[in-house]
Amino acid sequence: MTKCLMFYYSKGGTTEKVAKSIAEGLIGSECQVELCNIKDSGLPDIKGYDLLGIGTPVYYYRPTFNLLDSLKNLPDLGGMPYFTFILHGTYRFDTDVTINTILSSKNAYQIGFYHCYGENYFLGYLKRGFLFSPNHPTASEIEAAKVFGGAVMKNFKDKLSVKPDNKQKLKLINRFQRFSLNQWLSKNVLSKSLKVNRNKCNSCGICIEECPTENISMDKDDYPTWGSKCILCFYCALCCPEEAITSPVDWILFKPFLDYNVQKALNDPEIENVPIKLSKGQVERI
Repeated sequence: MTKCLMFYYSKGGTTEKVAKSIAEGLIGSECQVELCNIKDSGLPDIKGYDLLGIGTPVYYYRPTFNLLDSLKNLPDLGGMPYFTFILHGTYRFDTDVTINTILSSKNAYQIGFYHCYGENYFLGYLKRGFLFSPNHPTASEIEAAKVFGGAVMKNFKDKLSVKPDNKQKLKLINRFQRFSLNQWLSKNVLSKSLKVNRNKCNSCGICIEECPTENISMDKDDYPTWGSKCILCFYCALCCPEEAITSPVDWILFKPFLDYNVQKALNDPEIENVPIKLSKGQVERI
């Protein structure tokens, strides 16, 4: 029986929901599937698997940093097939191409690509009063993911390859945004710019619990401090009940880009949105 390892990053559960639905389609086509959320555990040994599935939400028009690290640490795959599944709150752009570039260098080939919308809890957009792609993935998107799983197995058996998805082209402004939030800057600059207001912080530890990479710890005075493993999800600032954490989202430098992104998405008929109020770590739909 074909053995498939599906690994993905899922913080809020939407990517995992899609992963489980794809797995249903694979299992229905006589495939044994193992699911691995890299948020909860490291990537297992890929020896013994015949097929890889890779899933990620889109952060800053790319896969998440921890997913990219997992891909880069893979050994030579010796002609192994793989498929991708990508969730995006607004635009996915060339996320699939980024994954394909890495895996092609590992001697793997792509046999399927699935994408759908997912609720976008990016702090920069929430602070501007909007939740994009609410209630996604929808029931129809989940069902489509299951059908996709069956289609992947057909391509696997027929040894058919597909080209990476590159239908959405990055504009210059998007390229600059992605560059300004790259992994090197995240590790060496941006992760160090997260700050806590000690007059507001009550040392509740929620930020530590919510951090998906265990990048936050308490200092000797019981206040949070950040390391260099930040993936710029900003859940720490989003969930803080005292609104005590400031992040690069608050910088004047990024304001024009965030305003541009919000207006572009609001004017796009394909992207749903609802107005929200963000207060004390809670997102309330208006």
